[in-house]
Amino acid sequence: MDARERETTLPASRLGRADGASAGSGQGEPFMPCVPSIARPRFGGLAAFLASAAVVQAQESPPPPSSQEPPPGALLEPVENRYFALPEYDRYGQRGRLNPFNVGEIGEYPIVGARPWWDPYGVNTLKGDKPIWGENTFLRIDAVSASVFDRHDFAGDGKETDVKSDLFLSFDLQYGDTVFRPPTWRARVTIAHDIRNADVATNGTAENDDALQEAFGEVLLAEFDPHFDFLSLRAGRQAFASDFRKFVFADANDGARLFGSWEKNRYQYDVAYFDLAKKDKFSNFNQTGNARNQEILTGDVFMQDAIWRGYTLEGTALWVTDHDVRNVDLLYLGLNGQGHIGRFEVSHALYQAIGHDAGNPIAGRSVDVSGQMAALEVAYPVDWWKVVTSGLYASGDGGTGNGTAHGFDGVFDNPDFAGGAFGFWDRSNFVVGGQRLKNGNSLYPNLRTKNFDAPNFVNPGLLLLHAGWEGALSNQWTVFADSLWLHFVNTDSLDQQFGKSVGSDIGVDLSLAAQYRPLGIDNVIFTSGVSALLPGGGLRDIAGSGTLFGFFVTATFAF
Repeated sequence: MDARERETTLPASRLGRADGASAGSGQGEPFMPCVPSIARPRFGGLAAFLASAAVVQAQESPPPPSSQEPPPGALLEPVENRYFALPEYDRYGQRGRLNPFNVGEIGEYPIVGARPWWDPYGVNTLKGDKPIWGENTFLRIDAVSASVFDRHDFAGDGKETDVKSDLFLSFDLQYGDTVFRPPTWRARVTIAHDIRNADVATNGTAENDDALQEAFGEVLLAEFDPHFDFLSLRAGRQAFASDFRKFVFADANDGARLFGSWEKNRYQYDVAYFDLAKKDKFSNFNQTGNARNQEILTGDVFMQDAIWRGYTLEGTALWVTDHDVRNVDLLYLGLNGQGHIGRFEVSHALYQAIGHDAGNPIAGRSVDVSGQMAALEVAYPVDWWKVVTSGLYASGDGGTGNGTAHGFDGVFDNPDFAGGAFGFWDRSNFVVGGQRLKNGNSLYPNLRTKNFDAPNFVNPGLLLLHAGWEGALSNQWTVFADSLWLHFVNTDSLDQQFGKSVGSDIGVDLSLAAQYRPLGIDNVIFTSGVSALLPGGGLRDIAGSGTLFGFFVTATFAF
């Protein structure tokens, strides 16, 4: 399946470096040998339905007489299908003890038997473990509650308490034998509800929003024997990320996507088109039927075991046209990678952006765009802990009125990089004197509101260096410590926007966070963190503030 596909509507347990390796990278296992043959497409949809009907008819025909008889005394009992239940077997008698989750003990439950419907880890029809009809039609229901309490300082003056609670309910219906192949067809719907109360963002009142975050249909167009490679089409509101770490675009929005694999799943590819919907200003959910006038056309190719076994490379091209307020046309060309190089866990990204911005508000004229971004993160695991180092360079623009914009900006970024959303800089909005410096859940100081404005390449850019430590103290507890040094690349755009000479030093960002999984699984997760941004001369020139502090607690419950 897709090496980069994520369900971004559901919150992740840890932004950033939790797994280290790219999804679907194969981890260096050799390919299974096979008899050479000519690969012929086997089509899905109606053809697959007719083929399955022929198989059923053949199965209903009486089998030929067998020359082998069962041994004397054998007890043979027919089984209706392969989803039969085994009787419960508790070898050590620990299931009934007062420690049902086996915390701190070693034991095993070879066969758990039938479990109640609300247990997602038993054989559960609601989780797609058993078909709801026939032997190949499955329904999966997911429910996620994600709540955040956030208390932070403002750059300049003031504090804010922001409480946000989201509920996601997903229904995923699919048909097909999905052991070695994608579903023949699939339909998925995710509805969401948001409640938010913030001192400033909502003016101290509770705001509610309901939204349709996902609604798509998917059909298998073709399979290519004998390696189970495929071609599928997905249309509707769906999740998509442009790269492993979401440096340029990551959202669930309206579009169509053609995707598949070839050469024994070593290569995966995407071609996608999105017509973006506008976002609600409080919940950031999509507003159905309210077009953003921003369109995206993108294509990418993934290669697993590229150069090194366990390392996945991605080449991507993303075209953006935004005609909401002014005409902005951009092309992003990227080379990204993620996986293992020996013992090291490595992730990198390189982007070149080119295009034209007709009427940039900061330059006061039309500008040609040429911006660059480079990022590298390396982790070295040692038993239960690892050290992580990262670096990011996003070019800055010098000379705001020269007709060329050399800064770098994403489209709708949400980066999992350099400590993720634990740090103050990544997590916070910076607005000083009515002028936005950066957005929350973003690294770029892009001088615009990413939910509503077109990408802006007349910006100061960013140089970031990061060092971190991550320790899995137990199956329940994980601790993260991160430090970042932040620096503007070129301050000409800041000098113009804030009407003063601004220094280059942003400051040092320190954070400490802990994650607790009381059941040892991801169905219940509590995360808490503290952060402090020690401002350098550049940030003091803009905001005139001292050390900025932040504190947050999140609670995630998933079924």
